[in-house]
Amino acid sequence: MKAIKVFLFLSVLGLISTYSAFSQEKFPFYVSVVTQGVNVRTDSTVNAEVIVKLNKGETVLVVKDFYDWYKITLPKSAPCYVFAKYISAMSEKIGVVNSENVNARLKPNTKAAILGKLKKGESVNIISFSDSWYLIEPTEETHGWIHKSVVKATELSVEKEKMVSPAPVYQKKEETKNILDLEGTIYDRGKTLGLFRQKITHKLFTNDNKSYLLTGNKYKFNMYANQRVRIKGFLITDLPNQEYPVIEVQELEKLN
Repeated sequence: MKAIKVFLFLSVLGLISTYSAFSQEKFPFYVSVVTQGVNVRTDSTVNAEVIVKLNKGETVLVVKDFYDWYKITLPKSAPCYVFAKYISAMSEKIGVVNSENVNARLKPNTKAAILGKLKKGESVNIISFSDSWYLIEPTEETHGWIHKSVVKATELSVEKEKMVSPAPVYQKKEETKNILDLEGTIYDRGKTLGLFRQKITHKLFTNDNKSYLLTGNKYKFNMYANQRVRIKGFLITDLPNQEYPVIEVQELEKLN
């Protein structure tokens, strides 16, 4: 009987230790996928929609857990769509979020599952454009869920990874923006330019005969096309291979 009591006591201690170690797990941390074709889902349930499949050996970053599931930062292979009016395209491959709390979705429609929220001023890598939607590379704030049984701990350090990570291709820093307040006439750009293609839709001719390309709300640009306007915005000065002056328009006002 005494032996049984000792065994039970040790078992309880083991459970407490296991729970303690589990509860003290520090986030974020990396795990490695141990089987082929693992589903990353939109929620912590086997009935949730599949976002992407992972290959054996792929490493993902865990940011939270919920019972038998890990919440992870989406890998670059995951689809991620943003409605075009919320992205100001700086070039063919780089865009900047122009509104707060913009939804990143699984598919290019407003009923698709939300994968995360994008912040105003955040830069994104553009993969393609189609039917008013940008397909972008998932950001740090886009997430999915993966079952704990299909991953194992890895020695990859988050802090080490942060130290060697390259800086974003485009960073919207205050010191790289010049605030402009201009008056002129707004026009549809017409002929597309190789650098920007359909991303920059309008241009401004100022009263002193200078011209600028405009990025921002193209629907509002269309509303005031061929009319005299006053704009306030930032002159983007740190674009790669910049050839034309580009203004990110923040305010647009029609003049009488």
